[in-house]
Amino acid sequence: MGLNQIPTGYVRQSDGSYARAKSSQLHSTEKDSVEPEKRIRQSTKPLMNGLETAFYNEFLLGRYPPEKIQIQAITVRLANGLRYTPDFFTLSDLIAWEVKGKWVDGDSFPKLKMAAAVFPEVRWWLAWKTENGWQRQDVLP
Repeated sequence: MGLNQIPTGYVRQSDGSYARAKSSQLHSTEKDSVEPEKRIRQSTKPLMNGLETAFYNEFLLGRYPPEKIQIQAITVRLANGLRYTPDFFTLSDLIAWEVKGKWVDGDSFPKLKMAAAVFPEVRWWLAWKTENGWQRQDVLP
């Protein structure tokens, strides 16, 4: 490939190969034809789903001040590469809350039971919503 045959948006490197150019390496006419560099972004998904938001507003805020409630703030290591993150955690009382709807994936209950066995000093609660309000159950190891 001759000097005049360098593809648009590419620069020749010292070893003779061609690489996609950064926008600072291009002439002003070539900058428009190059895709911008991808940036690493944090997730924009909400931290809580609708059921967890309802539990937080209807149940937890009546019992704890908002600054005492940690939302998905801790992740516990249970076994070889197995981790579990409870929905809510109150550090002052060492209580972890898991909120579930009627559709439950396969590994959430075994992880919750294992977390209760590995960390017995924490009270683990499972909560779900019924027609009469919120129900909760203490998860035993």
